[in-house]
Amino acid sequence: LTTAEDSLCLPVAALVETGTETIVYTGYDEETKEFIDPVKVTTGISDGAYVQILSGISDGQSVYYPYYDTLVISNAPEMSGGFRFG
Repeated sequence: LTTAEDSLCLPVAALVETGTETIVYTGYDEETKEFIDPVKVTTGISDGAYVQILSGISDGQSVYYPYYDTLVISNAPEMSGGFRFG
């Protein structure tokens, strides 16, 4: 088991792979609704949800990325009771 205490970590979703580089966006343009100011980062260990950031940004610096919450929509009718057969 590998751990890294007191490390700067980000959600994996914040990382963008661009060929051989990994970047994060440090700005967001409200007018164009686009992420801006990409910064190259070096990553360390990951638990699948979060990844250690070794260099590129510092603690307290803002990072912007799209956040998608899980949404389940079902059109199936709710059933109560048992089935009736003919």
